[in-house]
Amino acid sequence: MGAAALTIAAGLLTVLDSGAAFAKKEKGSAPSGTVSCSKVTGSVTFDPPLTASGGSSSETTKVKVTVSDCTASSGVTVTKGTGTSSSSSSSNACTSLESPPTSPESFLVKWSPKSDGSTAVSYTGRTTVTSSSGDAGFELTGGTSSGSFAATGVTATSYTNETTAQITSMCTSKSGLKKLDITSGSTSG
Repeated sequence: MGAAALTIAAGLLTVLDSGAAFAKKEKGSAPSGTVSCSKVTGSVTFDPPLTASGGSSSETTKVKVTVSDCTASSGVTVTKGTGTSSSSSSSNACTSLESPPTSPESFLVKWSPKSDGSTAVSYTGRTTVTSSSGDAGFELTGGTSSGSFAATGVTATSYTNETTAQITSMCTSKSGLKKLDITSGSTSG
C-alpha cells in the first residue's frame, strides 16, 4: 500500500526530468538539448488522506517538486526547475495506488529564470524502487516532453524519507497518509 503512494510521488517529481529541466533560453527560441539533474526535493499531498480502507469516493493528489544540480547538454546555464502535478482518483484507499495508472502521469515544469519557459512532461511507466538506505521511491520511464527542452526517453527517480513499512503504517493509522516528502532523486532526459 505504501509503495504505491510513493510511486505517485515519484512520478510527480520526475516531471522535472523532462529533459528540459532548467536551461537558459536563447533569445527567440525554446532551450534545446537535454538536462540531467542530481537533486530532487518536494512533497506529495493527499486530500482526503489515504487510508487502508478508503471510505471516500474521490481523492486529489498534488505533487510539488524542485530539481537542481543540473547539467544541460547544450551548454546553457541551468539554475533550477519547479514542477507541479494534480490528479484525481475515485478512491482514497491506499490499495488503489498499487496498480499502475490507466493514463500517463503528466507534469508542468517551470524554469528559472522565467525566460527559459516551461515544459510539459508525460510518463507512461512507473515502478517502485528502494534506496540503498531502505527508503521507498519511484522510477518514472517512457517520458516525453514538449516546450522547452523537448525530448523522448525521459526518466526520473525520486525517494521519500520513509520505508515501505512506515508508509503502510501511516495508511493504517487513524489519521491516514496526508503527505510524503521527497528528499532525493535524479532525472535524465
